[in-house]
Parts: sequence; structure tokens; C-alpha cells
Amino acid sequence: MNFKNLKNDFKSKGYFKILNFFDKHTIKNLNDEIKVIAKEKPKNIFFYQDRNNLIRRMEHFYNHTQLLDNINNKIQITLKNIFDKKFFLFKDKYNFKPPKGEGFFPHYDGIFNWKDKNGKWRKGWHEYANEFVNVLILLDDFNNENGPLEISKIHDKSFNELIKNTKQNGTPDLKRDLANICQFEKMICPSGSIVIFSSKCPHQSSKNNSDKDRGSLYYTYNPAIYGNNYTNYFEEKLSSQNKQSKSLSGEIN
Repeated sequence: MNFKNLKNDFKSKGYFKILNFFDKHTIKNLNDEIKVIAKEKPKNIFFYQDRNNLIRRMEHFYNHTQLLDNINNKIQITLKNIFDKKFFLFKDKYNFKPPKGEGFFPHYDGIFNWKDKNGKWRKGWHEYANEFVNVLILLDDFNNENGPLEISKIHDKSFNELIKNTKQNGTPDLKRDLANICQFEKMICPSGSIVIFSSKCPHQSSKNNSDKDRGSLYYTYNPAIYGNNYTNYFEEKLSSQNKQSKSLSGEIN
């Protein structure tokens, strides 16, 4: 793995992929553990449904098992090797995408306004840090039929500049005219691969038109200089007066 080349790719376009980062045995065990968690629904793990009442995602689980904890540790080490700095986990989620599962409209991550429990408006994820790196771990193959992640080149601007590109409706969805001119690259990869990309990269996905599930772990990290925000993020998300999300109320592809 050439860390310098990966860092250069990230600097130039905001994303890159590493094929077959995890072996098949690890991916099988991860899939098995996710199925157990989804069936048991522990109280400290959060589940969300889409418009069709299908489980869309779960959050707050990264250390629920030893294997999941090991996965996070390996990712943190890899990020440090690539970017020459330490990262803390900011948030975690697993995306369920069953057959006919919805896609996502083009959006940034964390670029939206939200109202806290005291009624104060706050700046999305940027209340916690000014830089976020997403790591997508493919637990199933991503192909043209099952709605793979699609990423466009980074819009490397400030929160205040980027939010002007969004619909400002409680979701981070891009204005349609901007979304239409973004050039998206489909992340066609085998299971076990990872995709690393900036939260400022527009990204989208289409409907899962296959007859199989298309699951993925989705971890977001912030540089350690901004502190460990994991607990604060989830506490404030639960107490937020915002109840919208791109999964539940944003436009779909």
C-alpha cells in the first residue's frame, strides 16, 4: 500500500478506494455479527427506518463486539499512516440496503443547520470539527445493479460557503442545478474493500435493483486536534429539535 499516493489522491480529488482491504473471513464474521445485532436490537444501539418501514441504518455500535472494535482500531491506524496524524471516531453507522432499498440524493455530509435542545441553531457536524474523513467498508460487493456509492470531486470550501450549495431544508441535499453538474464516479468494488473520502465530497447512490442485500459499515473520523466528540455527538443528536434526515425525509434517487 503506497500511503503517499493515497494521500495525493485525497488531496487532488477528495477520495480513493483500497480493494480487498479486509479478507473474506473477516467480512463473513462481520456480516454474521451485524445480523445478530439487527435481530436482537440492543437498547444502546439506534435503528432508523426509511419511508417503506424497512430498517435503513443503525448507529452507535462500533465497540459492541471485539471484532467491531478491532475494525475501528485498524482503520484508525491506517488513517494515521496515510495522513500522518491521529484521528478519533466521530460517528458510526451501518447502512442496510435490501432489495428495492432507496438511494440517496446528492449531498455533502454534515453540512446543514440544526437546533439544539435549547433552541439554538448550530452548524451541522462543524460544531465539533472542521475536517471529517469517511471510511466506507463494503460488506457486500458494490456493482451497477445494487446502488453503489457514487462520489464526485471535493468542494473544498468552508461550512458557510458549502451550505449555500444545499437546499437548507434540514438535510444536506445539494441544490438540484449543482447536483446535475457534478461528475460522479461509481465505487464498483468487491466486498472487503474500503472507500475513504472527505465529507465535503458530493455523493449519492441509486436504488438497489438487485435481489440481494448491499450492506456497508460507514465510519466518520475527525482529526484528534479537534478532540474526541463521539459521545457529545450522539447525546446532542438525540436531544436535537431536528427530526429530519436524508434517510427519512430527503429526496431520493
